[in-house]
Amino acid sequence: MTLRVLALDESGAEWDEALGQLPSRQRDVYFTSAYYLLWQHNGDGRACGAVYETTDGRVLYPFLRRPLSELPWLGEEFAGLDDIVSAYGYGGPLVAAPAERRAQVLAAFRTAFADWCAQDGVASEFVRCHPLLHTEEGLADTMDMVAANETVVCRLGTPDEHLAAMNSATRRNVRKAQRAGLQFAVEGGDEAYAAFLDLYLQTMRRRDAAAFYLFDEHHVADFRELLGDRQALLMVRHEGRPVAAALFMFSDCFAHYHLGGSDAEAQALRPNNLLFFEAMNWAAGLGLTELHLGGGYRAGGEDELLRFKAGFSPLRARFHYGRAVHLREPYELAQTRRAAAGPGADSGFFPAYRAALTT
Repeated sequence: MTLRVLALDESGAEWDEALGQLPSRQRDVYFTSAYYLLWQHNGDGRACGAVYETTDGRVLYPFLRRPLSELPWLGEEFAGLDDIVSAYGYGGPLVAAPAERRAQVLAAFRTAFADWCAQDGVASEFVRCHPLLHTEEGLADTMDMVAANETVVCRLGTPDEHLAAMNSATRRNVRKAQRAGLQFAVEGGDEAYAAFLDLYLQTMRRRDAAAFYLFDEHHVADFRELLGDRQALLMVRHEGRPVAAALFMFSDCFAHYHLGGSDAEAQALRPNNLLFFEAMNWAAGLGLTELHLGGGYRAGGEDELLRFKAGFSPLRARFHYGRAVHLREPYELAQTRRAAAGPGADSGFFPAYRAALTT
């Protein structure tokens, strides 16, 4: 049995080759080196991937590695210590093994990975598990697992089947948008990506989104360049003017809604309803099986975004997150230092030493 931890900015091709050997359903875009390098470029940590191989199977597990010394309340005293987290969206370990051996292969990987974390200065680990691939299965023995929010999944078929799966209000709104003459297209020009970013930032500011979500033109350019033909910009226009747009990404089986925005002045025309309906048709045309719309924008429960998405499909998938401490003594010292720095906005945050200060 072997465990290798790759730096994806140096060994991305090796990682993607290993990913390409997994069953097609597991080769999701969320696990590619390109997706993890997107978040490395965003400043979220160094993109890494653990590859574990035995005679019974293999495990692939991507993550971002973040230095603790970057935190102002910890500083250089914690140089050489890190923590790890899955990238924005969903991750977790991909296990390729016969069904009767899966649990043993995963358990052996978790033992080897915990040993590596302890030896390589990784204090803690946080993972957001993929709700369609159920990467949370088997992790409860080695991590503190928490069931989080529901996400919305659309089964793909024909346009008529997509309409039939919607609730009546969503279906009426799609037809209202069509009668209003709104036009849908998959767009690829610089102007369209700039228009998307403008709509996205308008939407985030209306929602009082945290600063993390106010992505700039560099992030959009990285998304476009790194993901290449695994990403698409879908847009709805009214009389030539962009009124709703979203970035999607896709792989062999799934398409995923990534970021979206719309013009508040055009909401009465229901451009978002047309956008999501046409996204289903577009994804089906690629031969994909499911479109994952994700959940809401508030942690812990239902909000208006989740209610909107729920109108397109009755299918749900719940995502889980996992937490583990690998170096107890420095973790607890970091917690103490963080508590001394001032109150935090989220008392349940993990790892606790990264909780933002209340402002």
